[in-house]
Amino acid sequence: MFDAENTEECIKLLDDIYRIADSADYIRDMKINEKLGSLLTMIMSKSWHPENSKQALKRQEIGSIKAWIDEHYKEKIMLDELAKQFFIDKFYLSKIFKEKYGITINAYVSQKRITSAKRLLLFSDKTIEQIGCEVGISDTNYFTRLFRKIEGITPVEYRKLW
Repeated sequence: MFDAENTEECIKLLDDIYRIADSADYIRDMKINEKLGSLLTMIMSKSWHPENSKQALKRQEIGSIKAWIDEHYKEKIMLDELAKQFFIDKFYLSKIFKEKYGITINAYVSQKRITSAKRLLLFSDKTIEQIGCEVGISDTNYFTRLFRKIEGITPVEYRKLW
């Protein structure tokens, strides 16, 4: 984005380009090229900043998306809807989330749910069904399978260990 604070320099270069273009000078194309180079250099120096690069934006976007997931992991999270909510392509979102955190979005959500379920198993008397529902997994069989996949034991076995 270019937002020149001092537009006089920019206007002067554009005026010079128009003046040269109207001239009959035999090297006018070279002179126009020189002025265009100066104009481009001026625009780039006033608009491009490394901290606004794609990498910096990627870190900001993914950080806010991860924070949103941390808050809403108990809800049904669909990649398409998540991408729409943050105005980002779902494939790009998946790619940069995996690059940044080393895990897919679905795996991250599953880990958040199971971590929360482990706390509830240890510090509450709620049933497995209630805990599954509370962490966003209403199907008890799926909850048990996912818990076993991540922890290596069932929720009942986990509760008995402690």
